[in-house]
Parts: sequence; C-alpha cells; structure tokens
Amino acid sequence: MKTLRTTLPVVAALLLASCGNRATKSPASNAETVTVAAEKALAATEMPGYFLKNSYRFAADTAAYFVFENQDAFDAVVNIARTMGNAPLTPDFDKTAVGAIALKPTNRPVRISVGPVEQTSKTVATVYFTVTTGSETLSYTQTPFRLFNFPKSDKLKTVRFVSGGRLVHAIALD
Repeated sequence: MKTLRTTLPVVAALLLASCGNRATKSPASNAETVTVAAEKALAATEMPGYFLKNSYRFAADTAAYFVFENQDAFDAVVNIARTMGNAPLTPDFDKTAVGAIALKPTNRPVRISVGPVEQTSKTVATVYFTVTTGSETLSYTQTPFRLFNFPKSDKLKTVRFVSGGRLVHAIALD
C-alpha cells in the first residue's frame, strides 16, 4: 500500500504533464502531428442511410471532408439511401452540424470509423477517425462514406479531422 501511495502522485504528475495542447510538425512528413487535451466531448451520432452523390467529383486528394451547417449544402452533396424499413436520422441544422468523410471509389472493403468528436478549444472541434482497408478485391466499386452529426455552436469556428495522430484536414466554418 505504501508503494501505491508513493507511485500514484508520480504517475498523476506524468499524466498531467503529458496532457498539454501541442501541435508539431513530424520530421518524416509535412503532416502536422496533433496532441490536444479536450475541453469537452461533443455528443456525436453516426448517421447511416446516406451516400455521397454520384455527381461529386474528388479533387486530387484521396479523401474529402465536409461540415454541413444547412440543408441546402447537405442536399448538394448527400443523398438518402432508401431501403425498406430504414429510417435515417434527419439532420436538425438548428441544433447540429453534420460532418462527413468520403474516400475515392475503390474495389477494396473499407471501413471509416469516427471516434470521439471533442471541443479542443472554445473555437475548435476535433474529429478523430480511422480508416481500415481490407486486402481482398471486391467484384464492385464502392465510395466509402461516413456521416455523423454533432452539436452546433456559434463559437465554433474550425473543425479539424485527425487520423493516426495527424491533422489531415481542417475546415473553417462561417
């Protein structure tokens, strides 16, 4: 028990020292490595039942990132995937913003997982996500797409997308 009492303050001090806000450039690439302490977690909800419109054209990048703040912007890029029995969550743009991650079409199985969405400062929200690609070849092409919503705030000015500890995209909000 005495060892626990002396070890616990040391471990707590190390944890607190490692939780500061830091952003550094990785020497191996120009990607920014992001380590932040969250001010608060934002209640994000995945929104299945939608897909990226076929008319969307990807830029040279292999991924596209979106934050929709109104129905018109949402409808310009996203379609509902109607099936029998599905009732997709309808966005309430008065209370929430909708984020999305889309990857270029591929014939590999791909899963985009959205982790926590955190408010990392008064004006910045950070979306953590991972992409997992399978090795098998599919007999069709798919466009991986993940849609989610999170609480809207007038103070929020930037949404950052972070994967593998690296800032991959940031969107300035109106």
